[in-house]
Amino acid sequence: MTRIFLAIILIIGMFVTAPLRADSTVDAWRHADPATVDFTLRLARRAFDSWVLHHQIIDVPSDAPPLLELRSGVFISTSRQGAPRTCMGTLYPLHGTIAEEIIANAIVSAGRDHRFSPVKSSELKHLRLIVSIVGRPQQIDASQLSSIDPLRDGLAVRFGHNFGIVLNGETRDVRTMEKWGRIRAGATADDAVDFYRLDVVRFIEP
Repeated sequence: MTRIFLAIILIIGMFVTAPLRADSTVDAWRHADPATVDFTLRLARRAFDSWVLHHQIIDVPSDAPPLLELRSGVFISTSRQGAPRTCMGTLYPLHGTIAEEIIANAIVSAGRDHRFSPVKSSELKHLRLIVSIVGRPQQIDASQLSSIDPLRDGLAVRFGHNFGIVLNGETRDVRTMEKWGRIRAGATADDAVDFYRLDVVRFIEP
């Protein structure tokens, strides 16, 4: 948790206001072949389950596809019967490759999301895992919120040193994204906040 919060704080000085554009790494992942997607989901699942079952950290496979050697932020989420169970990750990478980022964040999601109790082994077969590859955040102003596509883009709301993250697909309404982002950042509807568009591609277990 501490490493993730430090990473988020470091991001503050790295954002720049710029025209909305696709992140090249995320764009590459958006065109990933089925074998790479399957490998990625299986890697995340092995990392997640190994931590829950044995508190073991798996190694990065030597045969990881090239896209997993890139660097990017990653969120690992799980749901049960459509309801969120866990969701943890990084807006900016802490590790040298996406493969390492997936393993590290799967562990955090499995046992260190303090909004929920740690995942139990009996739950594993009921959980559906989601891997979200997150591009470098792009600062926007309030007038640009309407340009966000909730099914494609994520939203980060910054209030002081706190960030509230809403990933794509959590809701179909931009105003709901803003509301949830403010709540998660600890801000009220009247507080001055900064907004960041997140270029995100997500992969969901079948």
